Amino acid sequence: MIRNLFRWGLVTALLVFLFAPVPAALAQGDEYDEARNLVQRVQDDIHKLHPVAHKDRERVKDALKHLSDLDRKFTKDQFRKAPLSDAIGNIQGILDHNTLDARERDTLNADIHDLRELRLFKGR
Repeated sequence: MIRNLFRWGLVTALLVFLFAPVPAALAQGDEYDEARNLVQRVQDDIHKLHPVAHKDRERVKDALKHLSDLDRKFTKDQFRKAPLSDAIGNIQGILDHNTLDARERDTLNADIHDLRELRLFKGR
């Protein structure tokens, strides 16, 4: 009888452990890791640009700064809409005012789309 109770207790504990919801902090950390990966991808895409004019280089520099600020917040598991909106605005400025080839323009448009999706998802 004691063996059966022990077995059922062990089975119950195992089932609770396996099917318990993921702790919120762990799930939140994973979300920030995904957001940081997105920011890194966007930074890589911007680094591939080769702006010629001084104003174009300044727009790229500003976008990279805001993305870096955003990444710094994500490392602390903090989400703020303002740095994300600033980064989106900077990238939009690059699209609006820099001479880009079609591939660069498509890549940055996709990056803005993904950053806006992040803002919608995290802004809830």
